[in-house]
Amino acid sequence: MSFSDLFQREINILTQARQLIQDETYSENCMLPEYKLMVKHYNKLLKQTRRLVKMSDIMQSDLNELNGRLEQLSSLDGLTGIPNRRCFDNAYEKEWKQAQRNGTALSIIMVDIDYFKLFNDTYGHASGDTCLKRVASALSSASKRPMDIVARYGGEEFAAVLPDTNIEGAQIVAKNMRQQVEALDIAHVESKVADHVTVSIGISSIQTPMRSSHTPETLIKVADDMLYKAKSSGRNRVCS
Repeated sequence: MSFSDLFQREINILTQARQLIQDETYSENCMLPEYKLMVKHYNKLLKQTRRLVKMSDIMQSDLNELNGRLEQLSSLDGLTGIPNRRCFDNAYEKEWKQAQRNGTALSIIMVDIDYFKLFNDTYGHASGDTCLKRVASALSSASKRPMDIVARYGGEEFAAVLPDTNIEGAQIVAKNMRQQVEALDIAHVESKVADHVTVSIGISSIQTPMRSSHTPETLIKVADDMLYKAKSSGRNRVCS
């Protein structure tokens, strides 16, 4: 609805009043001063209303922009700047339904920084935060497609959802992730597997067609189990 539509009745009254004042046949019979005063105040009121409507439009535009920014921030991890657990869960739910509908593959990657507690104890929490940021960036860069979501899953754990990706494709991405983190060469003197920060990775994948026993929860659980296997097998490796 436009401004004119909203105040059409008032505009019509104002128009009639102006016509009445300008019509010589009515000049002698009408309360001309009163009409002039009415028109003056009414015109002032309409101008003020226009300003209020304009201000309201500006405020609504600012509010919409702010809501959009808040929505974006609510989907990002405050420390690393990559998608957070909430964003991952939403993306995973969407991609699971898409894979079911289209009969395509879907893979999950779970990543854990090896001996991160020891890293924090040795270098301090500030260095630990820096480590998390750098690892998050390395993991994200290892996944090239815009459709892939790499998120901070919690603490020193990260997760990725790879749409339309089979186990072989997920293995390539996971190996690239592990190598990218190693290439950072972040010193970790207390690590029991290397003198630098490393990661352990677990992979799970649903191939087509999906069986009735396949659920979103089971795919996550398998990835978690594979992550545990990677850690119990010596860490700094990929298991699927």
